[in-house]
Amino acid sequence: MHFSLLMATCHGDNPLYLKDALASLFEQTVKPSEIVIVGDGPIPSENRLLIDELNAHFSVRFIPLKERVGLGGALRQGLTACRYPLVARFDTDDICEPQRFETQLKYMESHPNVDVCGSYATIVDESGIIQGELQRPLDHESICKIIWSCPVIHPSVMMRKERILGVGNYRSLLFDRQEDYELWVRSVRNGIVFNNIPHRLIRYRRTGDAYHSRNSIVNGFGRLWYGLSAWFSYDRRPLSLLALIYPTVRPLLPRRLNNIFFGLDPREK
Repeated sequence: MHFSLLMATCHGDNPLYLKDALASLFEQTVKPSEIVIVGDGPIPSENRLLIDELNAHFSVRFIPLKERVGLGGALRQGLTACRYPLVARFDTDDICEPQRFETQLKYMESHPNVDVCGSYATIVDESGIIQGELQRPLDHESICKIIWSCPVIHPSVMMRKERILGVGNYRSLLFDRQEDYELWVRSVRNGIVFNNIPHRLIRYRRTGDAYHSRNSIVNGFGRLWYGLSAWFSYDRRPLSLLALIYPTVRPLLPRRLNNIFFGLDPREK
């Protein structure tokens, strides 16, 4: 079965991480039919060289944007450019497990009602050393109930292109780093069906810089901005509302309190 792989890269992407990410594509038991990579503004020559080298082994289309538009805007253009009905997402600092695409293709083929299929992930640090695991709820009903918490790991998903285009595609947003979150909330409202596979199909890299960016007050406020209506529509539990508000104050809390809140993450249940 043919499918597209969609990626986006920008000036700040670490070339060592990008090299590891692209190298994992060579190990796949089923390889992408095409790779669409959007250059979100000018990128370093070292990273462009890695992409050019990839073109010798895969069908690669590089879409350069003159100015940075953010990940949501870049993926919007990239998804439109994908040729195949199934599109897998992947980030430039993560690593695909060898069976990732084969597993997801089989799942999507045997579950024609599913529009977005994510997976569990292994957490790795800057050096690729395993730090833990990310689990997510599996069935659509469970995912829908806590959609306010972003219970789908963005770089792990395979999705049906026309269904995502039908709900408006990715969008450039006021709040950065919320492109997947906003899309998942909008998708649930428009009848998109989600499932997660209970296998670790990617290695999800957590670095110090990314950690601080994800846990900023601005990022927390963005999560609250896009998630409050989803909480009201699908959950309404007081503890869930507290969890939704928590990222806006997380940077101000002592480590001990943060550790308690991390243990209450509803996505890990």
